[in-house]
Amino acid sequence: MKKKEMIELDIVSMHEDGFGLTADGTNAVYGSLPGESVVAAPFARKRKMLFSRVDSIAHPSEFRVEPRCSAAAYCGGCSYQHVAHDAQLRFKQEQLQETFEQCPPENWLAPLNGDSYHYRSKARLGVKFVDKKGRVLVGFREKKKPYIAEIDDCHVLREPVSKLLAPLSRLIEKLSIVRSVPQIEVAIGDAETALVFRHMEALSREDERLITQF
Repeated sequence: MKKKEMIELDIVSMHEDGFGLTADGTNAVYGSLPGESVVAAPFARKRKMLFSRVDSIAHPSEFRVEPRCSAAAYCGGCSYQHVAHDAQLRFKQEQLQETFEQCPPENWLAPLNGDSYHYRSKARLGVKFVDKKGRVLVGFREKKKPYIAEIDDCHVLREPVSKLLAPLSRLIEKLSIVRSVPQIEVAIGDAETALVFRHMEALSREDERLITQF
């Protein structure tokens, strides 16, 4: 979409995907919270909904916190870093209760509570050699965009993968099929971590050696 001027919006609710919504449901603002009046920068339109990012906030919500990751505004790996941990739990519990509104259970257990960061154990990371940058990017795609966010580590992925994005980029840059590796699937368990490389061309023996060494 063409670049548009900033718009002023009142946020009344929050979508399960982590963006704030206006009363008519046609404006989605990443980085906003219910009760906030924001100035937002539109960046995409999908299914009759205009998506924007927060530029400034007149009256910040009491549940707002500063994201730990500098890419939180545009990286598609997560959308809740601007929300206090306890508020996240309450919101997600409310979403679950709404889902079971027609057939509610007799009792609700207290929500499971873990770390605010480094909790994600499964992911599909995009991989792309970007000519303009002269390097391989490994990470999540940007929100509502096909581009891969330029990040060197991830604050929501569990260790050790959270610190492996930059090393993985350097590894793939050494492969003979550097332009033919579109994604890496991640599965992190308590004892083992699996990285599944998707490759559109056959690996050479040197490629296999480099991956095994890594």
